[in-house]
Formats: sequence, structure tokens, C-alpha cells
Amino acid sequence: MISNSDILIVGGGLAGKAMALCLDYHGIPSTVIEKSKVNNYEDDGRVIALSNGSIRILKGLSLWQSLQPYIIPIKSIHISIQGKFGSALIDAGKERVTELGCSIPIQKLDDALVRALEKKKLISLINSVEIKSHRINESNFITLNAEIESKIKEFAPRLCIASDGMYSQIRTILGIESNVYDYQQTALTFSCSTSNPKYFMAFERFTNQGVLAVLPGQGDLYTVIWALSKDHAERLLSQSESAVEDELARYFGRRMGSLKITGPIFHYPLVQSVSKEIIKNNVVLIGSSALHLHPIAGQGYNLVLRDIAALAEILNDQGDALFKSASIPECLDQYANWRKEDQLKVKNFTHILASYFINKPKFRANILSKSLFLLDFLPMAKSILSRHTMGLEGKTPRIMNGQN
Repeated sequence: MISNSDILIVGGGLAGKAMALCLDYHGIPSTVIEKSKVNNYEDDGRVIALSNGSIRILKGLSLWQSLQPYIIPIKSIHISIQGKFGSALIDAGKERVTELGCSIPIQKLDDALVRALEKKKLISLINSVEIKSHRINESNFITLNAEIESKIKEFAPRLCIASDGMYSQIRTILGIESNVYDYQQTALTFSCSTSNPKYFMAFERFTNQGVLAVLPGQGDLYTVIWALSKDHAERLLSQSESAVEDELARYFGRRMGSLKITGPIFHYPLVQSVSKEIIKNNVVLIGSSALHLHPIAGQGYNLVLRDIAALAEILNDQGDALFKSASIPECLDQYANWRKEDQLKVKNFTHILASYFINKPKFRANILSKSLFLLDFLPMAKSILSRHTMGLEGKTPRIMNGQN
């Protein structure tokens, strides 16, 4: 029988918690260790967009009921370019789905994951864990020595799942390098109210600074995720709210009337980090440990959920044989081969869109404007794009179809 000590998840953020729950969905026990407290996002004001595919996974994990009071369905997405003619509208009804996705405060999502973890008997969650040392045994499996409440505990898992963030300690221990691309941008994110709300509609607007996303919230509230050059962002952060509102109107326009900031402005740098390896020995990297993306098109956490659902499914299909006749590396190779295409497509898609206008000739804006104009008249092309962004293209984990 597989025990909690056989599978160790290092990192209890959004990826690590969801990984444990996906394993539990298949009846597989695990232990999650986290260096901080249970709730990693209690002071985080960000809102994230969940795709249709992610909604299916969260429903499969029985999380949807607790998330329901906080989610706002996204039934359409309006895509445009600042100062250019041509736009596209992706509509849920035309794509034959109830919603393209939804928006939810990251804190509420994390709260739901924590509550779900606490109810699971197959999951051991240990907080305030600091990894002190490691060794590689005769089977090339990693063993970790960690300090917990001033005591040293040894973890010798058969499978180690590293979800400890972009600056992964496990990745460093294994000597795995990563390719980091600095977009020289800062994301500003804040909530705002509008005098003319467009209910259940999200906006993606390309500007000469980067992308500007506006996600629907409760009532007349929206969340702005605004990518700007570092210098421009720094100037705005030093100015008054009214000055930021005026600048937002200049970039976004008055399509929803006047936008008034209703909460604090958060900011963070934008980089892409790609691990050169995602599997080594008995370790697999997931989440930002493996691939950290630009937030454009909101693909990051949606890709993570598909990855962890696929990994849990592969482990389930192996059953107890995973730690007997089947080798861990072979199982992880199967996972890497399954997920490689989706990860590569999303990485390239977000990178191209994010860097398209950074120090590029203006004629590219004209090309994209014409492309959007054509896209709006090509239902098949629009459907292909929407299915990819919803996470419904290619081989999908069975949980997305309500199967075990």
C-alpha cells in the first residue's frame, strides 16, 4: 500500500495544495511541507482568471460549492489594441460552453484549498518547515532533512513533487538550471468601480507598454492587471490615484465610463522562468518551479491545474505497482511526454504576446489589428483559439470529463 511518506510535496502554495487534492481524488495519500504558514495569500489582493478547463477540475475536486460565492463568470472576452481599428469578441454561447472561465480573488481560492486539505485524511500538511540538508541515496532518490519546531525530521519519499516556486530550493539542490527572461515590465493590479459595467465581460487590450487586462468582479467592480515598463510603473506608483485613473483612461478608453480605483495598488515584476529539466531521479517539478509565465491571457495557474491533474492520473493508473515493478523515472517520463506539447504551446503563446510590443516597430500593431479584424469574421479560427485558452484542446485529464 502507498503511504503518506511515499509521496512528498515540497511547497504548499496554490500548486502544492491542488496537487495533494488531485492525488486524494484518486485515493493516493501524500505529505505536503511548507516553509510558511497555512494561508500563503491572506494579504494578496490579486484576482486570477480560471479557464473553463480549470473550472472542470475544481468541480471534480468538489471545491466549486465553496468557491461559488466569490466567482464571477466570464461569458465573453473583448480583445483590442490601443489606438487601432479592429477587435475581436469571443463569446461563450458561440463556443457552446456556459462560460469561458471565471475570475476569483486569489485569497478566496487559497482559503478553499486550505479548508479542503484540512478535511482530507489522506493528506498530511506540515507548516513552518525549513529544509536544512539533503542527500542522494543508492537508488538516486533524494532524502531531505528538515527542521520542524526546532527538531530535525528526515523525509525519504519514493516520489518528490517540487512546487516550491520560481526560486525552487529543490531545483537548486538537484543542480537544475533555469532560463529567465526579464520583460523589463511591472504589473500593477487593483480593483476599481465603473459607471457603465459590462457584466460578465473581460477585456484584453494591447498597448505600446504591454497588455492591459480588466476582469469582472462583483456588481460594478472590476480588477485591472496592467503591464507597464518599469520606469512608467514607478512614475505612476509615485502619483495620486486620480493621476493613475487618468492614465488608465488614456490607455483603456471610456468603453465602461469612468474607472475609479477602490483599493490598494499592488505591483510585481514580470519575468518568465523555464526550468531546463522538469524531472530528475525521483523528483518532478510543477508550477512555477518548472514554468513561471507572464500573466497575459491568464494561462499560468490554468496550465498548472492541467499538469497536476495529469500527473495524479498517471500515478493512479500505476497503482501500488508504482513503487514495486514500475520505476519512478519511467512514470515521470510518461508525464513529461504527455504534458510537453501543452506546456510548450502555452509558454510560446504567452511569451510572443507579452513581448510583441516591447521595443518593436509600430507596424506590428497594424498587423495584429488586422489579424483581430479577420479573427472576428472567422468562427473556426476563433473557436480554435478559444478552446486552447480554455484548456480544452488536445489530450485532457479524465477529471475534466467527470471521470476517475
